[in-house]
Amino acid sequence: MATSIATDTDITAAKPPLYNCILNYHVTASKPSAVTHCAVGSFTSSTDVNLIIGRSTHVDIQALTTEGLKGVLTAPIHGVISALKLFRPKAASKDLLLILTEHYKFAILEYNPIGPELITRACGDVKDAIGRPVEAGHLAAIDPDCRAIALHLYDGQLKVLQMEHDGTTLRMAPEASNVRLEESVVIDMAFLAIKPTSAGAGPSSSKAVMGHPVLALLYEDSKAARHVKTYTLNLKTRELEDGPWSQGNLDAGSSKVIPVPYPLGGAIVVGENVLTYFNTQQPTRSTQIKPNTAIQSWCAVDADGSRYLLSDFAGGLHLLVLAHADNRVAGLKVQTLGRTTSTSCMSYLDSGYVFLGSKGGDSQLIKLHAEPISSPSSAAAPAGAAAADGGVTGSGSAAVSDVNSDEGPNHVEVVDSWPSLAPIVDFIVMDLERQGQGQMVACCGCFQDGSLRVVRNGIGIHEAAAMDLPGIKGIWSVRRSWMDAYDSHLVLSFVGETRLLEISEDDVLDEATISGFDSDGQTLLAATTLHDQLLQVTSSSVRLVSSTTGQLLHEWSPANATHNNSSNGGSTSITLAAASPCQVLIASGGGLVWLLDVSESGRLEEVSGTVMDAEVACLDITPVGMGDVAQTQQVQSGAVQLYAVNKLYP
Repeated sequence: MATSIATDTDITAAKPPLYNCILNYHVTASKPSAVTHCAVGSFTSSTDVNLIIGRSTHVDIQALTTEGLKGVLTAPIHGVISALKLFRPKAASKDLLLILTEHYKFAILEYNPIGPELITRACGDVKDAIGRPVEAGHLAAIDPDCRAIALHLYDGQLKVLQMEHDGTTLRMAPEASNVRLEESVVIDMAFLAIKPTSAGAGPSSSKAVMGHPVLALLYEDSKAARHVKTYTLNLKTRELEDGPWSQGNLDAGSSKVIPVPYPLGGAIVVGENVLTYFNTQQPTRSTQIKPNTAIQSWCAVDADGSRYLLSDFAGGLHLLVLAHADNRVAGLKVQTLGRTTSTSCMSYLDSGYVFLGSKGGDSQLIKLHAEPISSPSSAAAPAGAAAADGGVTGSGSAAVSDVNSDEGPNHVEVVDSWPSLAPIVDFIVMDLERQGQGQMVACCGCFQDGSLRVVRNGIGIHEAAAMDLPGIKGIWSVRRSWMDAYDSHLVLSFVGETRLLEISEDDVLDEATISGFDSDGQTLLAATTLHDQLLQVTSSSVRLVSSTTGQLLHEWSPANATHNNSSNGGSTSITLAAASPCQVLIASGGGLVWLLDVSESGRLEEVSGTVMDAEVACLDITPVGMGDVAQTQQVQSGAVQLYAVNKLYP
C-alpha cells in the first residue's frame, strides 16, 4: 500500500494554540523562600558564627553580628538540595559545607573571602545504575571525627564516602563504597560519639574503642514496628559490623535519632509520646511528652549535649534537658517554651537566639528568655509585606496561633521574620486595582501558618529599622557636603516644629540641633546645595545655613521680595518649594512664584518672579539638559506649564 506524503503544506494557515506559544519563555520571578535545611558553625572564618540556610536551589550564608544576622553570600546550586551539613576536620581552622542534591550529586565547599566565593574542595556523582530510591528522602550523616560520610539513597543500601584532611588538603577515596543493609525502611540515622582510645571501656563497646565509627539506624520493619540498632563501620574492610547496642519495639511514632556528644555519649530517640536516652554504659532513661506531639526538627543548645530544642508540627517549642552528674545521665526533663512557626529545621545561634526555618510558613529569628514574657501573642506577629529580590511583592499575615493559657508561660520573643510564599496550594490571577496589571492572589502556607497573599510585580522593600513618630508631615535627608557619599542628618517636619536626627560615629541615630535652622516652624523643604550649604524652607522664609558651623548665612522672605510684590494682593506665606543644586523655586498664595539663586558666597539672590492665573498646586525645578526648567501645575485648571528659569517666562 502506498503512503501519500503532503508536500505543499500551507505555512500561512492558522496554527493550533500550542504552535502560537512556542515563542513564550519563562523566568524565575522570585527566589525560593521556603527553608528546607539550615546549619550553624564557623564557615567564613574561625571566629565567625555563621548560619547556612538551604532554600531549594540556593544557599544563603549569614553572619551573626551585634546588629543581628547579616547576609554574606547567596549562591545558586545546580539542583534541589536534599541534605546540607557542616563539619570541621580536626586539622582545619574552619568548617566545610557538604551539599547533596536530589540528582545524586554531592559537593564539599569552602568559603573564600576573596571575591567572596565558594570553592569546591571535592565533588562527585553517587548515583547507582540499579537500586530503588528511598521514598522518605535522602539521609546524610558525617562521622564526628570526619573520616566518613554515610548516605542513604537506596532501600537496603548505604553508601560510604571516606575522606582525610591534613589541614590544607581534603582527600576523598577514589570510589564510594556500597554497604548492604538488612533494614530496608530507614527513618533516620546518625553517627554516635565514641570515647577516645585511651579511655577504658567495657567489652560491649570494644569495637568502638578500636576507633571505627558507630552508626545508629532508626528503621521500620515489615510489621510497621520501629527499632533502633547500632553498627560499627569498619573503615578497612568497608563493612558494617554489629554495634554496641540495639533496642526494639520503640514508640510507634519514633522519627528522630539525636546523637549526644562525648563525654555523655549515647543517643536520644524521639517519639510521639516518649523521649528515650540510650547508652550501653548507662541505664536507659525516658520521659513522656504531650501525646501526639510529632517532633519535626531539633537542635543542640550546649556543646556538651545537655540541652536540646524540639519543635513539633503545630509550632510548639520544647526544651529537653539531660540532667547529669559525673558524666552520667540521671534523667530527662521536657519544658514547653511557647509557640512559633511550624519548622522544618532549626539552629541555635548564641545568647538565646534561635533561627527557625520553615517550608510551610514564615521563617523566624527568636530569642529565648529565662523568665516568661508578658505578651505571648508576640510569637504570632504578622509577617507584613512579603518581598522578594526577583521583583515580586506580596502582602499578608501568617496566622500563627496564640499561646493558650493552658500551655503554660511563654518564653519566646520573635525578633525577625522572613516572609515565605511556600507552599502555594492555589492561586488566581486578577486585576484587583483595575489598572490593567494582573495580580496573583495565592493561598500560601499550611496548617496554622496558612495565609492569603497578594503577589504583584514591583520592587520589594525590606524594612531595616522603624521609629514611631506620630504627626510627621515630611522627611528629608541632607549631607554635610555635596560630595559626601552618605547623608548625615534627617530633617523631620511636624505641625509647628522641626526636628533633626544625626547619625553618630557609632551609627546611632540621635536627636541633634543646628542653630541656623528654624525649629519652631514647619519645614516645607530641606536640601544640601552645590556650595556645601544647608537649605531650609518654612512657611515664613527661606534660610541658608552653613554646613560646617551651623550658623545662619542669609534669610529671604516673600515680604522682602522685589518682584511682583506691590501690585498683587497675595499672601506672604510660602506654600510650596522646590530646589535644584543651586536654585530655589518658591510659591505663595495668590499664584506668586519666585526664583532664587544660591550663591557660593552664602546669599540668596532673587532672580525673577511671576504671577500665575490660579493657585499653584505643585512645583519642580529638576535640571534638564544644559539648563533648568521650572514646572508648575495650577489647582483650578490642572494645567501644567514649563518656564525658563532665567526670567520665569513660559
